[in-house]
Amino acid sequence: MPKSSAKKRKAETKAVTPTRRSTAGTGFDFEDRVAAHFVLSSFAGRSLPVEGNVQRLQMQTGTLLWDIDDLLVTAQDKAVARRLAVSCKGNVQVSANGLPTSFAEQAWQLWTKTDSPFDRSTDRLALATQGEHSVFQSAWSDIKKFSAGADTALALAQINANTRYKRIFDSLKAAAVTAVTDPDVLGLIGCIDVLPFDFQRVPSKDEGDALAVARSLLAGSTAEDAKNLWDEIVGRAKETRLGSGMLDLAALRRWLRSRFTLRDLPDHEPSWLRLRALSAETESLVQTALPSGARLDFRSECDELLTHIAEKPCIAIYGESGTGKSALVKALLDTHFPAATRVCT
Repeated sequence: MPKSSAKKRKAETKAVTPTRRSTAGTGFDFEDRVAAHFVLSSFAGRSLPVEGNVQRLQMQTGTLLWDIDDLLVTAQDKAVARRLAVSCKGNVQVSANGLPTSFAEQAWQLWTKTDSPFDRSTDRLALATQGEHSVFQSAWSDIKKFSAGADTALALAQINANTRYKRIFDSLKAAAVTAVTDPDVLGLIGCIDVLPFDFQRVPSKDEGDALAVARSLLAGSTAEDAKNLWDEIVGRAKETRLGSGMLDLAALRRWLRSRFTLRDLPDHEPSWLRLRALSAETESLVQTALPSGARLDFRSECDELLTHIAEKPCIAIYGESGTGKSALVKALLDTHFPAATRVCT
């Protein structure tokens, strides 16, 4: 074979390294399901490691300087934006000795580097693992309780008094990329949650829980409907990872509503039932008839109110106590808006 042909063949068969987003496998499927878990929990009003109303979910956020870059959940808590950066690992990762070194190093990078997007006062970090290490999880729960206290000296004494706690504390401190203090370690511990999941296992408790939550979001649903909803959300998480990298939850709600019969998100029906009962009880006390049985005639007043409502939907009726304001409003609603939702207090 001529040398030129050999060179050409070699150039044609040159390997192309795939990007992280373009690859597939069980690790990425686990990541997609963890992302879907956060979305579904947000829709159901469940508690999450980050406070507030979840607005969006981003994936593969390394270009935004997030060293922990698998998932970034952004929630709005009143006027404050709070973020949760999540590292998803397809195995247990943690051990009796502590957090995995790679995760600890990434956490310290976010905690210490000058251009870090991480805000210590509002943001949190999480390690999502495939499976639970019960010994570590028990110790980590205690260490976090100690770290949450206002007395730093007491927290350090409680940790140092137990060999297992001290080993986990020391391993995290040793992973720091720069010199850090014990209070720094306590502060970082307070921001880290370790979240074990059993997605992809058979049977999977978390998968079953996701299906139950999905079913609770559907009106008149079947088990098949719930599975379809869960699969759609997992699919949208995968599309986000492979595509734009950002999933807006308000837009996702609208997209899901066009395909499923959803309850209110979150479900406010119990609150509405109580409010309707209270309104009906209050309205029943409003009298539109005299003790003699003669009914009050509000026809002219109702006609005048209708004219005002046509011009300005929001109007106020005022007057001295006992002049019939409530009776007038009741007569107007009964006659002209019988199907309208009423709130009477």
